[in-house]
Parts: sequence; structure tokens; C-alpha cells
Amino acid sequence: MAANDYPSLLTNPVSAELINQVKQNPDSIANIPAVTATPELYMLAVSIKPELIGKLPTGILTESFCDKAMAKHPEVFPYLPETAKTPERCMVAVKHSADAMQFVPTIMMSEALFIAAVDRFPSALQYIPPTLMTGTVCTSAIKADGMNLRFVPRALKTPELCQMAVDHSAMALQFVPEELRTEVLCQSAFDQHPGALRFIPKQLMTEERILAAIEDDATILQFLPKKAITAKACQNAICQNPMTLAYVPEKMKTGRLCQLAVELNGLALQFVPKKMKNAICCLTAVLMASDAIGFVPEKQLSESLCRIAVRRKPALLEKIPPKKRTLELCRIAVQGDGLILHAVPDKLKTAKLCTLAVQQNGSALQYVPDELRTYDLCQMAVSANPVALEFVPDELRDAALCLEAVANNGMALQFVPELLVTPELCKTAVMKHKRAITLVPKSLRTPELNRLARSRKKD
Repeated sequence: MAANDYPSLLTNPVSAELINQVKQNPDSIANIPAVTATPELYMLAVSIKPELIGKLPTGILTESFCDKAMAKHPEVFPYLPETAKTPERCMVAVKHSADAMQFVPTIMMSEALFIAAVDRFPSALQYIPPTLMTGTVCTSAIKADGMNLRFVPRALKTPELCQMAVDHSAMALQFVPEELRTEVLCQSAFDQHPGALRFIPKQLMTEERILAAIEDDATILQFLPKKAITAKACQNAICQNPMTLAYVPEKMKTGRLCQLAVELNGLALQFVPKKMKNAICCLTAVLMASDAIGFVPEKQLSESLCRIAVRRKPALLEKIPPKKRTLELCRIAVQGDGLILHAVPDKLKTAKLCTLAVQQNGSALQYVPDELRTYDLCQMAVSANPVALEFVPDELRDAALCLEAVANNGMALQFVPELLVTPELCKTAVMKHKRAITLVPKSLRTPELNRLARSRKKD
């Protein structure tokens, strides 16, 4: 029941002030005089903060109060005094929450209680003391969810119970004792879910089963014993999912298998042994996935290979060792993404290269060396991206440049030097972008300008 609904049940007069006080801070019930507080007010506090029930005055925590609390708010059960946890209240609690079982006093535990709990919440089996579990209780839990076999004591794991668990959930095979994992049981699990192969005894892992499991999910390769993995299994796994090359035993990673993997997914190059990363393998990988350049050994990083990657994805310039970043490679990169100028070695940041970067993205100005930030370059940057005004040296931010920036993007007003912020410039900013009013100094924020901002359409 929601706390907001409770006041309607109050039978004794309680001020709205006290009700609101308890709603806002249920702990405050402890400071309310007993002559003022009512059972209903205590109930309100408990409904909001269940743990308070264990701190209530003895005179309030009556049998009647406990019964009502359990009926309306069974989540209070863990906080009841042990003497108040009667069989009836325990039953109400375990039917409300699986976790309640762990708070039931041992003396109150019975098979009837356990069955009621697992019938409603099968996972409650985990909270039943192993020494008190019975075959009937375990069977009830397994019928609902075979994975509950994990909580069944070894002594109660009979062949019949294990079969029942596997029939309901193939992956429950992992909780079956080794000596009970028979051919029949394993086949039953495998037929339901090939992934159960990982829990089948090694002697029963036939190539036929392995290949069938790989066809269902190639990543199962990672869970198989190395001795059970065959060349055919590896090839089938790679064809199904090239990235499973990561799970192929090193001694089985042949040049042919690695080439097959990168032909299907270039990123599989990361799992190719270094000695097998030859020029052809690396070229194939990069052609298939340009990001594979990050897994190419430095000795295989030819200029042409780097160009292929950077042309497709300029940001990959960062993946290339600095000494391999040539001027031509950097030119290709910044033409595709000006912001990658930050990855260009300082010695290669020429005026021409910086111009190319700024032409592509005005914000690239931030990565241009100070000595190369000329007025013309800054004007080019601001024309391409008005907020690039932020990266223009203070001495170059003149009225004309600031006006150009603000006229194209009112929010650029935030980067205009204080001395150049005029009423006219503020009006231009607000006309371009209504939110620019927030950037206008208070001394210039006139009623007329505020009205202008409000009249502008939503940006």
C-alpha cells in the first residue's frame, strides 16, 4: 500500500501536520509523544520504513498491530522481534518474498512452510538449511526451475532428480555430480541446448557433438578442453564467427586459418600470432576493417597500408606510431577530419597543413601552434565554425571578427572580449539565438532585449 493512501484509514484524529512530518521523515515517529501518536501513525511510519517496526514501543507492538502490519506491509517481517514471528506470519512472509525465508527462525521451519515458499518462489530453496531440506521440497523447486539443482545438497541429488532438473533446464547439467552425468543424461541436455556441451565429461565430447555445438554458437570453443578441439572444429568456428580465433589453441593457429579469419573479419588480426602477421595477412585485415591497423606490427606498417586506413577513417592516425606519421599521411588525415590535427607531430604542423585542417573544421584552430595562428587563419576558422572564436588569440579578436562569429552563431558571444561586447553586438547575438540572452552582461540586458529574446522562435 502506498504511504499516500494510508491516511484514509486513520480512525483516530491526527493532525495533518504530524502526518506530513512522518511522511517526510518516518524516523521522527520516535520523537512524537506517546500521548499524541496513534497506532495508525506508527503504521504509517512502518509502511514507509519497515525496519522501524523493531523499534516501536512495546505497548504499540501488539499481536493485533503485528497482524495488520504483516497483512498490509509484509516487508516488515525481517524486522519483527523473533518472538513475534509466528507460524502464520512466517507463512505470509515466504509467500510474499523468496528472501523472507532467510529470516524465518529455525524453530518455525517446516516442510509445509518450505513447500509453500518454493511453490511461490522456487529460488527460495537457496535459503533453506541443507540439513532441513527434503526430497519433496527439492522436487517442488526443481519442477519450477531446473537451475535450482545448484541449491540441492549432494545427498539428495538422485539420478531421477537430476534428470528432472536437466529436463527443465539443460544448463542444470553443470550442477549434476560427475558420476551421475551419464551418456543418456548428457544427450538429453545436449539435445535441448548444444551449449550444455561444456558440462559434458571429456570422454563424451565427440567431434559430432562439438561440431553441432559450434554450429549453434561458435564461442563455445572457449569452454572446451584443448585436447578435444580438432582442426575441423576450429575451421567451423572461424567460419561461423571469425572472432573465435581468440579461443583457438595457439598450436592450431595455422597461417591458413588466420588468413581465413581476417578475410571474414579484419579485426580478428588481434588474435593472429605475431609471427603470422605477414604483409598479406595485414593488408587483408585492413582492407576488411580499417581499425585493424591498430593490430598491425610496426614492421608491417608500410606507408601504403597506413594510407588505406587513414583515408577510410582519419581518426586512425592516432593508432599509427608517431615516427610512422609522415607529412603526406597527416595531410590525408586532416583533409578527412580537421580535428585529428591534434595527433599530428608538432614538427609536421606546417602552415599549409594547419590551413587544410581549419578548412575542414574551424575548431581545429585549437591544435594549431600559437605562432601559426595568423589573423587570416583565425578568420577562416571562425567562418567555418563561429564558436572557434574561443581559440583565437586575445590580441586577434577584433570587433570585425567577433561580429562575424556572433552574426553566424549567437552563442559565440561568450567568447567575445568584455571590452568588445556592445549593445548592438548583443542584439545581433539574441536575434540569431534566443538563448544568447543568458550571455548578455546584466548591465546590457535591457527590457527591450529581453522582449526580443522572448519573441524569437525556439532555437
